[in-house]
Amino acid sequence: MNWPLLLSIFGVLVIFAAITFVYTRKADVAAVKKLDELAKKLGLTFDKGSLKHEPSLKGTYRDVPLVVESVVQGSGASLIYTTTYTASLNGLHIPLDLIAYPEGFLSKLGKAFGGEDIQLDDAELDEAFIIKGTSHHNVRQFFARPNVKACFLQMASEEGVFRFENKSLVFELPHRLLEEEERLKSHLDKIVVYANTINYSAGSPPDLKRAEQLDSDSSDPLGESTTLEVFVPKEKV
Repeated sequence: MNWPLLLSIFGVLVIFAAITFVYTRKADVAAVKKLDELAKKLGLTFDKGSLKHEPSLKGTYRDVPLVVESVVQGSGASLIYTTTYTASLNGLHIPLDLIAYPEGFLSKLGKAFGGEDIQLDDAELDEAFIIKGTSHHNVRQFFARPNVKACFLQMASEEGVFRFENKSLVFELPHRLLEEEERLKSHLDKIVVYANTINYSAGSPPDLKRAEQLDSDSSDPLGESTTLEVFVPKEKV
């Protein structure tokens, strides 16, 4: 066995790993600095993280409570990072136990073991989501409110995976938070528009005609248009 050659190869690998670590560490430090500056600008609290946990953001931005955090799974070359954006809602007429998540293999598995899926008799929504809740009537009323359907369909088309649970919008993106500093504000701006739109809609009277159509199991869907007329809150001075 050629020990000198093996030691040389091992030495090269160690040097390469050290260079990669130093380069990554410098990139992380730069990203942390940018995120910290952005968080202060937006009025959010930034946790720089540690060896035990990834950095995170939390606070209220444009009247919407937000939490942004990364989760890492696996080890070594198999590390998988996911950044979760959670926006809490406060609309008065949002069903407390409403759950909505995208159709898919895992979703269908959950559908098989998680009870009955609420059908809205709307081809787009029923195809895009598995929807659950205690009161079918309240869920139908909620989705009959202005812009709610359009909001949900657009959120489902966003990057990553969207779900609705615990009166919160949850977006999971396949990135590390430290890789998101360039796009973080645009993500947050988009999410708070969705959140404020639903909050506003859930505090206004539902479209009773559409709700009645749904409750009577009409073949006429909620509506074919997914154009979203968003409610944009005024900037605070």
